[in-house]
Amino acid sequence: MSIVVPAAAGLVEPGSPASIVLFALVSLGVIGLVVTILLRTRRRQRDVPPRPRGEDRDPGADGD
Repeated sequence: MSIVVPAAAGLVEPGSPASIVLFALVSLGVIGLVVTILLRTRRRQRDVPPRPRGEDRDPGADGD
């Protein structure tokens, strides 16, 4: 079973060292992108303080 990248299908022979390097670089790029998105999402969730609810809220604080 071989994975074919359409943009590079005519440039690299399947199973050649160049295709292995290309696959590794693309894989690392995708992994890096996913990790970056997860870290940014987690950081945003940590930076935002939870909104008080019920009796703890200040009346009129957000237009009530």
